[in-house]
Amino acid sequence: MTDLLISTIIAGSAVTYAVEFIELITKGFFGVVVLNKYITLPLNIGALFILGNRDLKLIALAPAATLVALLISKYLNKPVAVTRQLPRL
Repeated sequence: MTDLLISTIIAGSAVTYAVEFIELITKGFFGVVVLNKYITLPLNIGALFILGNRDLKLIALAPAATLVALLISKYLNKPVAVTRQLPRL
């Protein structure tokens, strides 16, 4: 059971990295939303297949790994408000 959880986290992290890398290479031509919409699930299926999940577990793990990838991507691309404090004189 633990190996399924670890496979899901590894596949989700790897796919998030791949999607962000593709978006960086294309210099924002596609956008993260379009890439997440169309290639996250097929990339997760491929990643889980490479990790050795080739039976019916793949049907359950692919959407779970996709959810992990989308959550990581959501919090990775979250805008951060940076405040700058002026030094006291």
